Amino acid sequence: MLGDQGGYQEKVEKTMGSRTIVVGDIHGCYDELEDMLAEVNFGPSDRLISVGDLITKGPKSREVLDRFIAEPCEHGYTDYPSLEETAAATI
Repeated sequence: MLGDQGGYQEKVEKTMGSRTIVVGDIHGCYDELEDMLAEVNFGPSDRLISVGDLITKGPKSREVLDRFIAEPCEHGYTDYPSLEETAAATI
């Protein structure tokens, strides 16, 4: 893991501003999502975009939904009519 090697996140924010992180095919794998975000030093000025397949298959669909509902982010195409209908069907 990269960690915060000598203030890396602060250097990135000063030179680049915010970043856009695009994820997809998470399939309820919350721990892996969090590990990936830590690996890229996801920070408060970054934007997270989901391009679909947030839940089902993995063990933590509820946690994945909670993360995307609680945090401002953008949701792209999914195979389901809406995030709310999908959540209701899996919980």
